[in-house]
Amino acid sequence: MNSISAIVTTYMRPYHLRRCLAALEVQTRPPDEIVITDDGSDEAHQEAVREVMRACPMDTRYVQQENLGYRAAASRNNGARAARCDFLLFVDGDVAMFPDAVAQHEALSEGRFWTPGQAVRLDAADSEKIDEACIRDGKLHELWPPPEDPRIAKIERMEAKFRRRSQDPWLRLFEARMRKLRLITIQCGIPRAAFERVNGFDEHFTNWGREDHDLALRLQLAGVMGRSAIAAARAFHMYHKPEPRPNLGQEGPPQSVNDAYYFRRRWRRFRARNGLRQAR
Repeated sequence: MNSISAIVTTYMRPYHLRRCLAALEVQTRPPDEIVITDDGSDEAHQEAVREVMRACPMDTRYVQQENLGYRAAASRNNGARAARCDFLLFVDGDVAMFPDAVAQHEALSEGRFWTPGQAVRLDAADSEKIDEACIRDGKLHELWPPPEDPRIAKIERMEAKFRRRSQDPWLRLFEARMRKLRLITIQCGIPRAAFERVNGFDEHFTNWGREDHDLALRLQLAGVMGRSAIAAARAFHMYHKPEPRPNLGQEGPPQSVNDAYYFRRRWRRFRARNGLRQAR
């Protein structure tokens, strides 16, 4: 059985982080360690994180980086550098995973697939119902939406789409088709050997967007395929004030300043030059 590092990203939301860690503590297959990786929070949040760690019974470590703006790719690489296990489970610090979610990622990965997940997004009122007691008492399922809820329909569509696209016989031949299989870092699992093979996240991605899609593309170019945990690994995304996004509120999907870099041709190259191991 592989060992599992849960790499939890955080930035200025200690209340969410407490609930995220509580959910990891009560997993049927708990991670072997938790690495909290901070994208430049202030000193008050750093102290709050240390307080959370003191109360956590699991093997937990904390890594930080200077606040130079949104640098999720670099932050997640920091967590991976500090991790010691065979399987890397990336989880956003505003996510509460159901008790079998880690076990689902482990079973689906089989030590060789990357396992993208998702989460049902909660509004502010429902998020307040998820406190540590609710999580520790095993009551998350009481808040899970009914089958007719549009959010469940969306999860099911994403699951079906990923499964269908992953069976595309042309998938391995064309970059354009590979780009349709996406990895969302709200929760995802990646074998450490595969993550190191592609040199982790590409730290050229700063500001919001595309760093996770880029990783999925490069994993496929390296011959590492994905297997969906979108429906199996259930989780809630807890509400917080939306972060500013380029083009948000205008017609069409939000555009990322990283789009041009992401959509460049790769010519089968899959290693990030500025990644887990820095170019010299």
